[in-house]
Amino acid sequence: MRYGFGVDIFGPNIKFGFFDEEGNLIDKWKIAAPINTESNKIIPAVAKEVESYLKKKGINEEDVIGIGVGIPGPVDRTGVVQKCVNLGWGVFNIEHALSGLAAMKVKAGNISTLSALGESWKGSGSVNTVFMAMNTGLGGGIICDGRLVRGNNGGAGEIGHIVVNKAEKEPCACGKFGCAEQYCSPAGIVRVARRMLTNTGAPSVLRYKKFFDYKDVLKAAEENDELSINVMNRVYEYAGQALAAVCCVVNPDTVVLGGEFCKIGQPAMEGVARSFKKYVFQANENVRFTFAALDTDACIYGAFKLVLDNYG
Repeated sequence: MRYGFGVDIFGPNIKFGFFDEEGNLIDKWKIAAPINTESNKIIPAVAKEVESYLKKKGINEEDVIGIGVGIPGPVDRTGVVQKCVNLGWGVFNIEHALSGLAAMKVKAGNISTLSALGESWKGSGSVNTVFMAMNTGLGGGIICDGRLVRGNNGGAGEIGHIVVNKAEKEPCACGKFGCAEQYCSPAGIVRVARRMLTNTGAPSVLRYKKFFDYKDVLKAAEENDELSINVMNRVYEYAGQALAAVCCVVNPDTVVLGGEFCKIGQPAMEGVARSFKKYVFQANENVRFTFAALDTDACIYGAFKLVLDNYG
């Protein structure tokens, strides 16, 4: 039996998954990311953890297929990171850097696109899947005929940066105006809520809060706060609009919603699907909507699958 690792480098923790060659998850765990997130700190930490795990379990490196790595930024087919703003990384080849330390094959990709691959392979997706997740921002991934769509330099699947509101005056973090992520993200939900509070006189429990976050908006909507319901309907409207644009191009049979969409539950599913049907081309009207089955493990599954697909 051969084995391999799937690694998710995101936030304050680094998540590891250890798999057999059939894609069965044998073990998973997290370690704290180095306080300094520079690549010359994180990459050695990943290599050290892999080495330590194999030694602890008595597994020979010869029995390991390799390490798959997901990061919150674009990675091209050759393993070159095209800058990773969240981690403060510049342009460098992560596959070469990690394989040089771990002495085994390494394949890397974007967290959201690898999550799409994981859901397609072992989750609720299919061989033709569009994945969209609300986490810190709004990420996405595309699987066509069972293959991950990475694009020219690893930038495919950036659903969050489809422009859905041309009238927007505030810039997105990417520098454009009116990106879906400006509304369909935790910070975006708060932005929409504050604007509605300012521009309407609608009563709301949010008016009595000096500070509130997106969870407060979600809770208020669940308790039938009219303004908060309108906020979330606006969020779902833009999410469905962005998804429709993607599906008009790639014609999937399945849309998988992940991240905070899963936690919100049926209201998110119904709201996004309703908006989607309003904007989508008729050939995609019958796309199946489902929630992610692998939850926060989707990336480690997809990362290992990337290694498995490139083995040999």
